[in-house]
Amino acid sequence: MSPFMLIGVTIAVLAVISIILRVTTKKSPKRTTEEPIDQTQEQEGKKGKKKGTKPPAATTTTTAQPSEQKSLKQLIKQENLHKKQLKAAKKVDPNHPDYYHSFKGFSAPISGCDIDSDKRFAAVCALDSTFRVFKIPKRIDMKVEFPFTQQKIDFYNPQAISISDSAKYIAVAVDGANTIQIYQYRDNPNPTTDDDQASGEIKFYFQFKNGIHKNTVNRVYINPKATFVVTAATGGDDTMIKAWSLRGENLFTFNTSQIKTNNMTRSPDGRFLGVATWASEGELLELKAAPDGTLKDLSKAMNLKGHKLETVDIAIDQKNERAVSLSKDKTIKLWNINVRYEVQEDTKCLGTIELTKHEDFKDASISKIGTLSLYSMNDDNLMALSCQNEIIIYSWKKQKVIQRIDNAHVEGATISNLMLVDFRGVLTVTSSGEDARVNIWKVHV
Repeated sequence: MSPFMLIGVTIAVLAVISIILRVTTKKSPKRTTEEPIDQTQEQEGKKGKKKGTKPPAATTTTTAQPSEQKSLKQLIKQENLHKKQLKAAKKVDPNHPDYYHSFKGFSAPISGCDIDSDKRFAAVCALDSTFRVFKIPKRIDMKVEFPFTQQKIDFYNPQAISISDSAKYIAVAVDGANTIQIYQYRDNPNPTTDDDQASGEIKFYFQFKNGIHKNTVNRVYINPKATFVVTAATGGDDTMIKAWSLRGENLFTFNTSQIKTNNMTRSPDGRFLGVATWASEGELLELKAAPDGTLKDLSKAMNLKGHKLETVDIAIDQKNERAVSLSKDKTIKLWNINVRYEVQEDTKCLGTIELTKHEDFKDASISKIGTLSLYSMNDDNLMALSCQNEIIIYSWKKQKVIQRIDNAHVEGATISNLMLVDFRGVLTVTSSGEDARVNIWKVHV
């Protein structure tokens, strides 16, 4: 074969191979899926999806994750917008004649507040993953900023908080792990003026094992001598009330056996726990402690019998003589609990408010009333209750409302907790709100 013929055959073979390669490439593309996916999405956006056209399998996987991330971002954006709207709404009037002060500086709704028995310290936690220990001046009406120490809680949001005497120990219920954390606080008696967090020092002490309750722990109480902690998970089917040592040892467990626990509160001295349950009768549990604070028993002491539907909230006065209970039967009852319960003497109902018939409460439905507090003085029982962002002070002796604090928190910020507190002879009511602050108000007596 001549050289010219060999060259011609070679060119012909190369041409055939080139044609075969082009046909094969069209039938079985080996490109990345990014370009076809983008083209398919662009065509669908302009013309709609063609009938019978199936996008590559990678399309679902590629678009699902960004879709989920976008949804999460939207939720976060909505939550942040809600917070901004609350802050932008009407502010609490600092010139209000009944306004004293606020525990503030948080960026999310308040989830817990506690004041020690000596009224020297307050611990406040919020859903911005922080809590603060505030030092309270000798006069609550002093127009000064309260010194504080702040603690950040990594990975968790605090759901409730409690402090011992002098804030020596702090118990914080945290979400996610269904557990609590214990912190130690050391006071600085001479804080510097140029340090915003100069009131003391907070140190992590101990975390209980995860899952100490079936549901999120949202009620916690540490006794004044810091020898035990009590926990509960309200709002769900976890009906256990548990007592622990500060190192996480389970001391006692009480089961209400009432389908669900609506709320758990404590008496000011920490002797009794008020437990509102699905049942129509509330329960008072007694924490029997030795003089050194060692817990000896946790057991039922009394029942509050008389409601027709489940109880929602219970409050006990500072003398352990009276209690009030709120029920879904649209009534509030006052009880004499100064009875010989050791020999099975029953509590006595001293009065009933029918919310739908009482002139002062016609607009206060059960869904609007958030929480109760009770304080006894001068042969009278003063009851504080919240109605959305309003505080109502009721005299059981006079059987009427004696004080209303309108717009105690900004519009749209529901009050989550109330406490009637005597600050060295000055009776106040503290209110925790969704507007990221705890306000302190004067009570007219």
